[in-house]
Amino acid sequence: MLYKKLIEEHLPDKIILCDQSQSYCYQQLQDMSLALGQEWLDQGIRAGDRVIVACNHLIDTVIALLACIAYGIIFVPVEPDTDDMGYIIGDCEPALVYKGGISGGKTAKKRDVLPPDTIGYIIYTSGSTSTPKGVEAPFSAIHFCIDGINKRLENNSDDRILSRLPLSFDYGLYQVFFALCFESALFLAGRDCNLLDIPKMAHDHKITALPVVPSMLSALLRARLLKKQYFPFLRYICSTGEVLDVALIAEVHKALPDVEIIPMYGLTECKRVSVMPPGRWDKIMSGSCGLPLDGVEVETLGDSDYEGELVVYGQNVMNGYWGEDAEDGGIFGTDCRGRRYLRTGDYFYIDPEGFLYFRYRLKNVIKVGGFSVSAAELEELLKQVDKILDVRVIGIPDKVSGEAVCACVYAEGTDTKEKIEAISGTLPKHKQIRKICFFDNPFPLNANGKVDIRALRNIVYERYAL
Repeated sequence: MLYKKLIEEHLPDKIILCDQSQSYCYQQLQDMSLALGQEWLDQGIRAGDRVIVACNHLIDTVIALLACIAYGIIFVPVEPDTDDMGYIIGDCEPALVYKGGISGGKTAKKRDVLPPDTIGYIIYTSGSTSTPKGVEAPFSAIHFCIDGINKRLENNSDDRILSRLPLSFDYGLYQVFFALCFESALFLAGRDCNLLDIPKMAHDHKITALPVVPSMLSALLRARLLKKQYFPFLRYICSTGEVLDVALIAEVHKALPDVEIIPMYGLTECKRVSVMPPGRWDKIMSGSCGLPLDGVEVETLGDSDYEGELVVYGQNVMNGYWGEDAEDGGIFGTDCRGRRYLRTGDYFYIDPEGFLYFRYRLKNVIKVGGFSVSAAELEELLKQVDKILDVRVIGIPDKVSGEAVCACVYAEGTDTKEKIEAISGTLPKHKQIRKICFFDNPFPLNANGKVDIRALRNIVYERYAL
């Protein structure tokens, strides 16, 4: 049972979780979570019901998560200020929208043993370019992912994890799972924690593990805060959300040469596919995002056996999308051998040793006059321009070709426009950049720390009255 793995198998008085005001041991987490769960049962909420958890305080979110797991209630984490709240409520029809607060005083009744196909959580995809979908995660997949990922990360009772990732983001949620299962102290930095406070927190709490998204690393580098004096105990940095750029990895390694950098790849629909094993700096610097987890198989659909759309087989593949047939749309399915699979929609190269290399998202394609233009390919080309700090390529409406290429650029200096135009002039006509939209500040981010493409697109459309 997942709750037993997270809470009941550990010494009750061991301090395991800290937020910015208080520390909590396993016994406190158990008492609070079972009391909250019993309070919900008394309100008529039952196993299989959905509870949207939209708390401002992370500890309330953790307690709600554990209460749901204990009683088979489906946990649906949502950022309190998300624009998609109304849609998510209408989609999953929750029995309750929980915003925090535990009255206490409830005596928990005996809990039922829950089967492995019990749904533990529904996490909604960010919906940056389309309507968000709720991904169903059964206990069996959660167990598999916790053990499989941690086999590579090797978190243990000596580790101290610092996470600023939101708990509505699946990898932020899994930091809670890793900490509780493997007795690694977890320090939760809330939404109001300034990113620039992270180095001091890492030093003061003797942090050994730092999960990040690339935008966090870039910001710390620009602020010149990635120094050994701030991270003297750090064992590893792992990145999620977007593929970690090799140039960024090199900068981080230069600043923190003794810290292991762990690229990885995954989707909410299958949690994690690959994690870089230790000691493979050669693969890291060649752009790989690691080997598939033990028990996970992959293949590519394309013109060759080693390059094409990545398909994932394994227990990490989730049930499907809430409210939809699991095999509708051809994204999820079951093959003739009875294996669950996921078509990722991402184009990959697999080398002879089985290491994965992300190339681009198939959906991130701009249709220009009948030609398919890869936005990722153009982004990689433009990143080579000196003084460009970040770039995203999007499609904008065009009366003649349907779509045209627009480059959103965050850069230093004033000479980048000419360099971009020079590069564009060497490309085939359908790939040429029709508009360059310059930003004076970093691109807007969504709650998960990824570049918010929907917000970026809205800015461009408003600026050019599209």
